[in-house]
Amino acid sequence: MEKKNIIKILLVSVVLIGLIYLIVVQFNKVGTTEGNIDYYEFSAKIEMEIDSLSTGWINSSNNDFRTILSDIDIAKGMNGISEDDAIDLTKRTNDVFKVSADSYFKRISWTDKELGEIKCIALYLHNNGLVSIVDGYYSAKSVIASSRTCASTSAVDNCIDRAASFNKAPWTNCAELKEGLAQVRTNAMESYINRSLAPICDRLINYKANYTYFDDFDNDFQKLKSGKVYLDQKSYSNPTFDSRYNSIQYNNAANDLDPRF
Repeated sequence: MEKKNIIKILLVSVVLIGLIYLIVVQFNKVGTTEGNIDYYEFSAKIEMEIDSLSTGWINSSNNDFRTILSDIDIAKGMNGISEDDAIDLTKRTNDVFKVSADSYFKRISWTDKELGEIKCIALYLHNNGLVSIVDGYYSAKSVIASSRTCASTSAVDNCIDRAASFNKAPWTNCAELKEGLAQVRTNAMESYINRSLAPICDRLINYKANYTYFDDFDNDFQKLKSGKVYLDQKSYSNPTFDSRYNSIQYNNAANDLDPRF
């Protein structure tokens, strides 16, 4: 009885193996005949999708481009399109995407959400130019913010130089950036004056309360004088600071304060 059961199992296994073989053979036949039809259908469908893309950035642009790129990946994974055609379709998508993104960068208002969407697709497409524009937007905002915290001449110069690198299109198309970059020089100079020069100036004006020795007074005065020379070289003037600087009584301090021996 057991021997009969074993024979039945073997027969069933042979039949199953035969069925599987027939299925595989039939599948291969479909891949070499009907598969060619599927190839052209996939390619034509994706080409139509690309042709329907908007060259001006709209609210649905992100989803439209994502859908097409996903379709290309799926079709390639199913061997519905060749590797060369996948590359060509991706390139065509990238060309339209660049035009669409450029239309966005001509707007006067940019948002984090849309910039994030553009960068995400640009990274996938290896479009470094578009990635640089998005990254530049945030770098420019960082320069604008740091210009309000300058405490040295080197910090001022760095902010001004960095701002100049972004003070051009497409970044200046964004009204927020254009206005902020235009204020970088003034913000940086004023921050340097208020954070570094003004406190020294206040101490020097009230020298009797702040110094015992003239040497200490003179050290601070030389620092302040160097700062004033820097402002003059940069043709920058703050009337309030200039007035207080000119009110410092250097000779009186030399007479009233003791020298350090």
